[in-house]
Amino acid sequence: MSRVTWCAVCLSVALGLAAVGCERSNEDPPRAPSTETTAAKPAPAVEEKVEPVTGPLKQGTQAQQNALAKAKVFYLKGELEDAEVLFEALTRSLPISSEVVSAGIALGDIYSKQGRGDEAIELYDYVLERAPNVPEVHLVVGRAHASASRRELAIESYRKALEIQPSYLFLWVELGQLHAARGEQEESAKAFVRYEQEIARPVSY
Repeated sequence: MSRVTWCAVCLSVALGLAAVGCERSNEDPPRAPSTETTAAKPAPAVEEKVEPVTGPLKQGTQAQQNALAKAKVFYLKGELEDAEVLFEALTRSLPISSEVVSAGIALGDIYSKQGRGDEAIELYDYVLERAPNVPEVHLVVGRAHASASRRELAIESYRKALEIQPSYLFLWVELGQLHAARGEQEESAKAFVRYEQEIARPVSY
């Protein structure tokens, strides 16, 4: 993978995670929550059990792609209430795709910016149940914990992300900073050394 994937942490890139896969599907459109559960947050009490996607995420259905594009427009216009509704429905839709995970990351970002950090973490945990091997999700979980001064949990999430994608360059830097903040100088030094090693690693095409 490219060593510059750390940029995915920016929302604009997070929203563009649809590039993770390139296969199109003609499956049914996203399943939106019923009118009885749309306002309820987090997830409805009863939800269909689905198998998690542990491999690379595929591109979603045309309906999912359209929903993500529409939600992004609302987000960029500052119409966060409308964006939240669309991101919520898409996050809980099937099939599990790159658009679904992108929507979850974006929705969590909205929660975090509104001071709803616990809701963001609960949402990210839900996303990880469906797609446990997406490093960007582990990263945003870590950052949510870090912003709440839960450094130990943040470090755990960062390490999970780096297990999946060791070339996540600036995540090594953030990990080193977290260890330093906890007074763990040896672990901090190891993280910064690993960053230097990844920088020096030849790029394969």
